[in-house]
Amino acid sequence: AVSRGRIRFGLAAVKNVGLKAVESMIEERAANGPFRDLLDFCRRVDGAKVNRRVIESLIQCGAFDSMEDNRARLLAGLEDVMRFCGANHDPNQLSIFGSIDLGSGGGAGALVELPDVEDWEEKERLRREKEALGFYITGHPMGRFAEELSRLGVCTLEDLPGQKDKARIQIAGVVESMKVKRTRKGDKMATLTLEDLTGYAEVILFPEAFARYAPLLKSDDPLFVTGSTEINENTSKVIAQEITTLDAVRRRSVQAVEIPLDGDRVSREMLEDLRDMVFKYPGECKLLFRVRAGDSDPFVIHADKRFNIEPCRELLGKMEGLIGTRVREIRSGPGRDSQP
Repeated sequence: AVSRGRIRFGLAAVKNVGLKAVESMIEERAANGPFRDLLDFCRRVDGAKVNRRVIESLIQCGAFDSMEDNRARLLAGLEDVMRFCGANHDPNQLSIFGSIDLGSGGGAGALVELPDVEDWEEKERLRREKEALGFYITGHPMGRFAEELSRLGVCTLEDLPGQKDKARIQIAGVVESMKVKRTRKGDKMATLTLEDLTGYAEVILFPEAFARYAPLLKSDDPLFVTGSTEINENTSKVIAQEITTLDAVRRRSVQAVEIPLDGDRVSREMLEDLRDMVFKYPGECKLLFRVRAGDSDPFVIHADKRFNIEPCRELLGKMEGLIGTRVREIRSGPGRDSQP
């Protein structure tokens, strides 16, 4: 349900979270007030009803985001938090923490500090979110490909029924479900339900296409499908002829990556870290540096071809984390300059 511009989703529908667990959490919150953090939550709920699997699912779906928005950090620290709380809940277990007053939460928080780990990348966060909820809620794997979809001129799945029958078409989406069956000859074929930001569509892979592209269908990566339409009054389908990932399409279009550097702030250590980083992602994409020194106009340095890279999202994200600003993708064709 939508409430005050926000989505409200029943916790009982979260994977591994049953009605008894939800009732237990609500009862405790009503009696003693809102939960302050993960430690406060774990020490107050009934562990027999709200067990580790329940808490893991709540973390992955984002139920603790108001307390700590780094879900990876919460999950990494859960074991220590539960061990600490278990020792204090069990009166027969000798613990050096047994004398600590957890009511205030002050002393305990210092003893059970969540580990300092990087949060999941968007792809991993969305994958875990869907695993817990059954759908995406804070984003969509297709969202980061908006520019590619516009540049490629793909047909949205919402508009598929309005296309001509037996027309060549390009669509994109993530695999929502897949059914594999055998033909009369015993060959495998598949029927996919593809999902984009506008809706769903059925995609058919006959044996030859299925044999060629089956490995791509097992991942969560958004796919780019070229095929022919099968449109009638009741259904609209696409017969797949070629399939690749949208990320592969994006990488092929990137001719160069330009890294902005402030000549007054760049260090030898930063450049060495950047060198080590790019060597781990060799490819055909050129690497450029746009350097600004003082008040003078910036100038561009073309790196040697041995520094050519594979412009994947993982590398670009690491680059931006190192230099503290966005890098620029330079593409061929219309709309060639962009930022990821």
